Amino acid sequence: MPTASIQRDNTAEHARPLTPPCSVYAGACNRLVSGVREYSVWNRVALHRDTYLTLR
Repeated sequence: MPTASIQRDNTAEHARPLTPPCSVYAGACNRLVSGVREYSVWNRVALHRDTYLTLR
């Protein structure tokens, strides 16, 4: 799956509103990683099925 990476120069004014959603996203990713490691679920569909409601 191709991805794109775009770098921007953000001012503090632009970055401030992005901080809370980024923190929540990082927390969800960290919780997901611990579940993946504990249960060894690597399949994308199975991972979604097993963790969606917990993370939501």
